[in-house]
Amino acid sequence: TDPTDTEDSGWDEPVLKYQRMQADVAKILHSNKTVTKICVYDNFIAVGMSSGIILVTDFYGNKIRELNCHSGPITDICTDVSGEFLGSSSKDGTVVITNMQFSTDDMSTSNRNLEGSEGKEERYVYEGTYMLTLCIDPMYKYKKMHLFITGGVSGKLILNKK
Repeated sequence: TDPTDTEDSGWDEPVLKYQRMQADVAKILHSNKTVTKICVYDNFIAVGMSSGIILVTDFYGNKIRELNCHSGPITDICTDVSGEFLGSSSKDGTVVITNMQFSTDDMSTSNRNLEGSEGKEERYVYEGTYMLTLCIDPMYKYKKMHLFITGGVSGKLILNKK
């Protein structure tokens, strides 16, 4: 018998535990076009849109923040281990690293409304190409030299140091 045959081995597929978002996520997303990227952190979800907007929600789908940092579709989103720095890349040829300036303690319902309190933003422009991927140093917050690597349609990976 084939050991990978699940019918004979008695192995059952694991049951996934999930919870539907309670907020009207479809309504939030409808006005911002198509979802192009999603990044999940411990206490928030960042959703990149084809409009260049990044929506940051809690796990219930409640909007925490809206970042208008790109003019083209979002191609990648990532965070450092602290979740304080959110990196994004776009087809508009830009990479933006945003200091979210809120701790995970600020995610309680009483302190959730941070919309409009934009964090410090570092913008990098790559003329003549659009960015496909981005990875910021997991220890970005904790190091003096900030590192991130990005790649675009030019076929090159670029290590950036600040």
